[in-house]
Amino acid sequence: MIFQQSSVDLIKARSSWRNYSERPLEPEVRGKIEHFLAQSPKGIFGTEPHFYLIEKTSEDEKIKLGTYGLIRGAQTFVVGTISVTDPGYVDFGYLMERIVLFLTDLNLGTCWLGGTLNRGEFAKALNLPDSQMIPAITPVGYTDSDRTLREKIIRFGAGSRSRKGWKELFFDGNIHKSLDEEVAEKYSLPLEMVRWAPSASNKQPWRVIKETGQPHYHFYLKRTPGYIKPERQIDLQKVDLGIAMFHFETVAQEIKLRGKWENRQLENLFERDAEYIVSWIGE
Repeated sequence: MIFQQSSVDLIKARSSWRNYSERPLEPEVRGKIEHFLAQSPKGIFGTEPHFYLIEKTSEDEKIKLGTYGLIRGAQTFVVGTISVTDPGYVDFGYLMERIVLFLTDLNLGTCWLGGTLNRGEFAKALNLPDSQMIPAITPVGYTDSDRTLREKIIRFGAGSRSRKGWKELFFDGNIHKSLDEEVAEKYSLPLEMVRWAPSASNKQPWRVIKETGQPHYHFYLKRTPGYIKPERQIDLQKVDLGIAMFHFETVAQEIKLRGKWENRQLENLFERDAEYIVSWIGE
């Protein structure tokens, strides 16, 4: 098991925290995080994102880790990088969410940031070569027990409590028939945790089609029309697919559902702005 607590409980407990105590991470906690980052596996598609734990130090005036005022008090960040030539956005989201839930398991606050960060300053802090780029980061640290009014307003504006329902996300055999939880049977829980997955601007761009008569689930990226990327080359909606895939897999494994990811090279079953990503082939 990756986590000490149930992955379902961690998914439900995870929340976007924007206000942090300036108290530094305890050495033991920091050591656990560094060890976990160092042991990060390859992604589903074989790419190898790298993840770093970096400090915001007042002594270094040359580097200002900027989040445009949305994050306050955070002294530590997890920064992920990928190759410019072989970006592997889906793998990045899959592995970064694995880290986020690990941090949640340590009772630390996090917040996915893909659009509201100064990538240049974080790249400078890592001395990052031009061959690497930063799709997203998260602050990590201790949080106050009560949310401020400012945080509540931001969360409301981001639609944190508003999620698409099953009829919009999950389908039975084809896109014209919605999937009932009774038909999904044991896979209803992994799918519900897909529904709970965080996504950029809460757009939830994943769609899943269950193969008729089989425990096979085909994942598609249904792009949001008019969605603006934070930077030209950063595809956050593919990152979102990776997050959803990790939720599905970790919960399936937790409840003893055997299966694996396969690229079945299926056709696009949606009208437009959609892309087949991968399939979960259950036993």
